[in-house]
Amino acid sequence: IMIKEGDIRRVENNKFLNDTVIDAFPKMLQAQHQRDSIHVFSSFFFTRLTQSDESSPRKQTTAIQYEKVKRWTDKVNLFEKKHIVIPIEQAHHWFTAIITNPAHCVGRARDDEKCYVTILDSLGGDRKVVYEQVCQYLKAEATTRLALDHKDFKAPKYVKACVPQQTNLIDCGVYCL
Repeated sequence: IMIKEGDIRRVENNKFLNDTVIDAFPKMLQAQHQRDSIHVFSSFFFTRLTQSDESSPRKQTTAIQYEKVKRWTDKVNLFEKKHIVIPIEQAHHWFTAIITNPAHCVGRARDDEKCYVTILDSLGGDRKVVYEQVCQYLKAEATTRLALDHKDFKAPKYVKACVPQQTNLIDCGVYCL
C-alpha cells in the first residue's frame, strides 16, 4: 500500500482517516503475524459486497452482492484462517468486523467450537444487519469454494465487543484501527 504525504496529514487532529490509512494498519498487523492465520480485506470490500445495483452506488441494502466480490478470494481459502478482518465504512463512520474460527462454520469443528463475528464499533451501534451480511457472505463463500450444502453451514455467533467509545464524530478511523 502506497501512503502519500496527504494520507499522513489525515492522521492529524480533527481529520477523518481515509481508506489508504485504514488499509495500511491492518496490513501491517497481518505482516507481523503468520500470514496463514489472518486475512485482512480492503476497506472497499464490504461496500462492494453490500452495494445495491438499483440506485446510488453508495446505497447499502441488507442483501449482499456475492458475485461482485467472489474473485477477491480466488487465491485464499478463508476457512483455513484463524481471523478475518473487515474494515467497514458506513455513513462516514468506520468500524470493524472480525470473523474468528471460520472453519467452525463448515463442519470442521467439534460441537463446542464456534465461529464468531465480532463487531467493534466506537459509537456503540448494534450492527446486527452487518452481522447478517457477513453471515450471508461466509455461507456463499462456503457453498461456492467448498461445495458445502447450504443446510450444513453453521451460522457464526454474534458478538458486540465492548470497546472504548469515541467522544466526537471524527475519531472513528482511529478506533477502527
